[in-house]
Amino acid sequence: MFSTIMNEVRHMNALEYQLLVFKEVVETKNITLASKRLHISQPSVSIQIKGLEQEYGAKLLDRTNKGVSLTKAGEILYEHSCRAINIMQDAREQIRELTIDRHRYIKLGATLTIGEYILPPIIRHLDRFFDSLDFNVKIANTEMMAQDILENRINVALVEGPILENQAIRIETF
Repeated sequence: MFSTIMNEVRHMNALEYQLLVFKEVVETKNITLASKRLHISQPSVSIQIKGLEQEYGAKLLDRTNKGVSLTKAGEILYEHSCRAINIMQDAREQIRELTIDRHRYIKLGATLTIGEYILPPIIRHLDRFFDSLDFNVKIANTEMMAQDILENRINVALVEGPILENQAIRIETF
């Protein structure tokens, strides 16, 4: 949930963001809960709602100690907000599909000796056969390579030192 919301937020303009906050408040019926789900402060949520109320010149929510409920104007905005958010997400996705980078990126890690002497000819060889492959190479010690694999910062590591047994790491000798 968090990563989906944050991915949406990253690509939104100010009005889209306000509408997303408004939608979350309506669906949770609670400003505090909405702020927690959106990972923003409660005052930030209130500021976004106030901004919308100023923009549309109408009170959108009735606030009580039990939570919030929609006013008539709020019902209208909520209905349109849901549609607008969905339309913008669909547009963003369709445009992304048109402009998607067809290159595939492989994040490699290697220890110094391998990275300096063994990896360059391997990459040159692969480059001849796979135009759509791009390599991002990181050189570090064996321990750092293992940590980068565990934290998904690299896809493959070529190391010369021993790695402690870990079920999350598949080790093959080459």
